[in-house]
Amino acid sequence: MSACAAAQDVRIGYVDTRRIEAESCRSSARWSAQEGIRAREQQIRDLQSQITPIASGSSRSGEPGASDLQARANALAGAMRKSDQMAVALGGS
Repeated sequence: MSACAAAQDVRIGYVDTRRIEAESCRSSARWSAQEGIRAREQQIRDLQSQITPIASGSSRSGEPGASDLQARANALAGAMRKSDQMAVALGGS
């Protein structure tokens, strides 16, 4: 036996299985919640990436007519409303 091993104190302990189970459940729930948040954040980013071209009108070439402007305004309002609802739901949960 080496000198270091002989000099160490003997320690006896036990495993608290209830604590391990409780902490692993909390950890699992936390991880699951974070995955849900990441998925929602990705959905919001996707919506926002759809909003940008609608708002800038970059998907159309030439001068848009009145009906094109109205359709773009409606699409923009709908996409922004959906994005806002998702952001509120994400912050409220």
